[in-house]
Amino acid sequence: MRALIHDNASEKALSDQAFRNRKHLFQDGVSAALNGETSLSEVLRVCREEGERHAGV
Repeated sequence: MRALIHDNASEKALSDQAFRNRKHLFQDGVSAALNGETSLSEVLRVCREEGERHAGV
């Protein structure tokens, strides 16, 4: 991801790379929710928005 940012990659390229790691985003979010750093509803909202954005919804 850093290389893409450094190379001034397009928004689509950045989104594609981030979406590839969506499972990790969800897992990290659940861990953060369990630690009291965020809510599970916030994790679900962010992951859903990313999925919809990637799918062109």
